[in-house]
Amino acid sequence: MTRSRRPGDHRPGHKRSHKRSHAPERGTHTPPSASNPSEMNVNTVKPIARSRQVRRLLEGIGTPLPAPFAPDQFQLEALARVEQEDVLVTAPTGSGKTWIAREEIRRLLAAGRRAWYTSPL
Repeated sequence: MTRSRRPGDHRPGHKRSHKRSHAPERGTHTPPSASNPSEMNVNTVKPIARSRQVRRLLEGIGTPLPAPFAPDQFQLEALARVEQEDVLVTAPTGSGKTWIAREEIRRLLAAGRRAWYTSPL
């Protein structure tokens, strides 16, 4: 079994880097970079989330007005095709795959048929 190396580990036969560490000076706080999520954790996010600027920004967001749901074209195409053949829908999380399944199940039940739905947890 090999051990994974961490940045800064010295490998025999390789020169050590004399570059200075990117760690902040003791007693200073550098906010984590949004472009580097590995820097973000509970201890770094809490102070940022409590900041006056963040609270002011969030207060202005509000709640969207209710609007009727309008399916995307890929959802309508999947529903039309599933009546003729097996369909596999792959799309990002939150894009509406479950809506397609629900609508097809609704159609099958209305026609007196049965449906079986499974999903990874």
